[in-house]
Amino acid sequence: MSMIAVPDASLLPTLLEATMMLCFGIAWPLANLRMLRTGRAEGKGLMFTLIILCGYSAGLAAKWALAGQGAARPGVLSAAATNPI
Repeated sequence: MSMIAVPDASLLPTLLEATMMLCFGIAWPLANLRMLRTGRAEGKGLMFTLIILCGYSAGLAAKWALAGQGAARPGVLSAAATNPI
């Protein structure tokens, strides 16, 4: 008997969506704080870009996980997949 609890598969898309929202919710304020601290608004740093990319990836993975559970794959999925490029 295993002591490790296996989460319900239907929970995965919800967790991925929450990860996406968390990444987006953290990246923008951090970038704005950096801008205020340096006094320069010329561009976003590597950390900002990586957090946003992580958020996009989690959001896309959530859509694929839903499609794998029998839900219809959203028509915007292919367009969203090319958005970070």
